[in-house]
Amino acid sequence: MSVLKDNEWIIERLNPVIDDFIKNEEYRNIYLKWYGRPTPFWTVKKVFLLMSLIMTLMLIIFLAWKYY
Repeated sequence: MSVLKDNEWIIERLNPVIDDFIKNEEYRNIYLKWYGRPTPFWTVKKVFLLMSLIMTLMLIIFLAWKYY
C-alpha cells in the first residue's frame, strides 16, 4: 500500500491490518503463487562444480608431491 506521509491517520489504521494479513496463511499462498519458492543456494550444478574443483586441486597437489 502506498500512503502519503501527511496522512498519518490512514497509516495508523492500515498498518495493523497489513501486519495481520502478512502473518496470515492466505498471504503466503498468494506470495508463493506470484513469486514461487526461492531457489536454494546449493544446487546440483554448484555442488558438482565445487567437487570437480576440489578433485582437480587434489590431483595437482598429489602429482606435484610425487614428482617433487
